[in-house]
Amino acid sequence: MPKITNNNYTIISNKPVRDTSLSLEALGLLTRLLGLPNGAEIDLSVRGLAKIFDADVVRVAHAVEELEKQGYIVTYHGDTIICDSETEMRFENAVLEF
Repeated sequence: MPKITNNNYTIISNKPVRDTSLSLEALGLLTRLLGLPNGAEIDLSVRGLAKIFDADVVRVAHAVEELEKQGYIVTYHGDTIICDSETEMRFENAVLEF
């Protein structure tokens, strides 16, 4: 899933946007994840994401689970990793691939 980031905007693929199997909550979480700054040291655990986005931990956990089932992310040692094969980006100790 290619991502182009500028300080003021993020452009993502239409693939997740047009995926009708994703809930709005999961799509929103994915969009927020893709908009995170490159190279930022961020806690990508479910609790960390809930804190970053000021969201309920249970709701974030459900959205992460949904994104994982659909193949948009994987979890690795408690961190959330966005999957694709075109680009690679590092957040803390996690590798995020777009």
